[in-house]
Amino acid sequence: EVAQYHMLAQLCRDIEQRYAIEHIAGHEHIAPGRKQDPGPGFDWPRLQDALSWPLRRFPAATLTSHPPPG
Repeated sequence: EVAQYHMLAQLCRDIEQRYAIEHIAGHEHIAPGRKQDPGPGFDWPRLQDALSWPLRRFPAATLTSHPPPG
């Protein structure tokens, strides 16, 4: 799991550089009720911490609280 988030952060940085993206979102934020990925198990705060991007670049609902450790 640690390696997956690390690689995802690297991928996000690469995409940001190639396409100058300003925000990141899951399908569930673009098509609510129709799409459910990445889903409730995805640790958005962990990704934000790994990227050190400002919170405004993430869906607001994803960063309200950190999930319990474990």
